[in-house]
Amino acid sequence: MSLNSAAYGAVGGSFSDTALVNIRAVVEPRVRHPFFASKTKKECRVAFAAKKQKLLRCVISSLKQAQRKAAKRGSLDKIIRIQTQITKFETELSEAIKDEERQAERRGNFGGTWMTNFGETTLAQFDDGTLSGTWTYGGGGTLSGQVFGLNASGTWRTSESSGKFSIVLYQKDGKVFDGYCGEAWTGTR
Repeated sequence: MSLNSAAYGAVGGSFSDTALVNIRAVVEPRVRHPFFASKTKKECRVAFAAKKQKLLRCVISSLKQAQRKAAKRGSLDKIIRIQTQITKFETELSEAIKDEERQAERRGNFGGTWMTNFGETTLAQFDDGTLSGTWTYGGGGTLSGQVFGLNASGTWRTSESSGKFSIVLYQKDGKVFDGYCGEAWTGTR
């Protein structure tokens, strides 16, 4: 089911529990889906949270469009039913955004310049919890990943090879990390 078909189900007259189940099915884990097969549970939760917010915005938009059509027809009962659904989904969207903000508050700060056993490494951490960086050792390379609390994981790439990394920050405002990127990887700032 696509986001559009889920939203379409939301505007077909009165909103039913079946339509809600269909909408939830779009954002629930798809273990066998190729995108999620290579992801950790934490990475999947982040992806599902983003999909849920996108879906809720789509449903709210579709409901508002249906409400405008009902207003043109002068169908007061339908307008009221649709407004109830809009309020319900706006509340759910607000809670989803608050959950994301709470997650962001729990993230450690990996951003900055680190002295590592692979030379100087510069990491940039973004509000959505993504992480990117570069290093200069051995010809240099890039990395990208996701921050989950005091942990970060993702992939690194050089001109000759690539792999996965995982690091742990010792404290929320930590000055030391420890991890693995094909071999032991440590850093201080």
